[in-house]
Amino acid sequence: MRLVERADEFALLEEILSGTGDMSSRVIAVTGPVASGKSELLNFAVDQAEAAGFTVLRAIGLRRQRRTPMAVLEQLLLGGEQPRERSESVAKQLDAAKFSALLKDPDSEQEEHVKAHTIRSLTTAMVSPTKERPVLIAVDDMHYADIPSLQCLRHAMEELRTKPAAVVLAWRTGLRLTRPLFGAGLLRQPGLIRMPLTTLSGQAVAELLREYLDEATARRIARDVHRISGGNPLLVRALVHDLLPGSEQCGRRLRTPHAPAVGHAFRQAVLSCLHRVEPSVLAVARGLAVLDGAAAEDTLARVLELSPEAVALSLRELEAIGLVDGGTFRCPAARDAVLADLPPDDRTALILGAVDLLRQPGTEAPVVARHIIAADAVVDAQSPEAQWEAAPPPPLRDCRTSPASNWPTASVEADRTAATSG
Repeated sequence: MRLVERADEFALLEEILSGTGDMSSRVIAVTGPVASGKSELLNFAVDQAEAAGFTVLRAIGLRRQRRTPMAVLEQLLLGGEQPRERSESVAKQLDAAKFSALLKDPDSEQEEHVKAHTIRSLTTAMVSPTKERPVLIAVDDMHYADIPSLQCLRHAMEELRTKPAAVVLAWRTGLRLTRPLFGAGLLRQPGLIRMPLTTLSGQAVAELLREYLDEATARRIARDVHRISGGNPLLVRALVHDLLPGSEQCGRRLRTPHAPAVGHAFRQAVLSCLHRVEPSVLAVARGLAVLDGAAAEDTLARVLELSPEAVALSLRELEAIGLVDGGTFRCPAARDAVLADLPPDDRTALILGAVDLLRQPGTEAPVVARHIIAADAVVDAQSPEAQWEAAPPPPLRDCRTSPASNWPTASVEADRTAATSG
């Protein structure tokens, strides 16, 4: 399934890679929030380059190797089939670079982590294949790349400027600006092409659904699918999996019910998005799930012990991903998935922290009762009003109904009056 609303990006990559042999190098920076389609564009570039006979040097940044010297460069230089003599020589240079980098601060871009002569040798290993055929250097998840590798890669891009080569780098935009010095140097590249990605529009989601549904069904559910997913391509695909189990693999076009199904694939996709963001963003998502609609930014900041600025930035990132809108989860199933993934002790701690706010004058009471029951927490509320706020709501919500519409307002107000007057 190739993403719609990315036709210009695919066409540009195809044009660049078809003409690289006759021109100087190009650097393509693909950026966007989690699961916005960055890897799909990078994989397309790799496939096109391999089909055109390029030498492809490929790597992916890994969170666990972010502070491991030369992790990315080692993948680039030793990942493919190479003559034994060349591999042994490169391995020795990598070992020398690792030893030098171990003496430096792994989080400091200001320090030179690798000695100049070692950088030159490693750069030669990346540039020399251009004598025989064009080269593509492709690195995914650049936000996890180690600094020594980035310093070598920056030098290699300088050497490749007049060579038949292309460099495609994909990284996640989010809470923090990662590797700012490398990013600033990238902006000075004369052949830089920026490809910022966002979530899909409602029209693009409808086009995507038409690949698997009849026209009438796709049109009928497109608005709901876009509202639930926020246009996040991964979440849209997950809804297709839940809606038509097995159909994506066999390519069948099937008729479907009147509304999108939210099932296991969607919940797993939600967790996949959240476990790829910064810890503070995940913490805010969990806080939103526990407080469930009563989570003003200052309340979240106090419960999570984060700064108001960090909470605001995290909420902005969750909205950019497509999970949150207006400070609440777009779909209760997404919230339920986050709650189910929350370790019991952490969930209890969040609940008790929220309940403590009930005792503070002037604080709006969060709706936390069903989580209190689940956590076996006992709340010593100090007023009938607080006890009322701790009453569990009816379990009638789904992704097509707003939370407020599930409350029987007339009887609720009568019961509230009786409770507070007694």
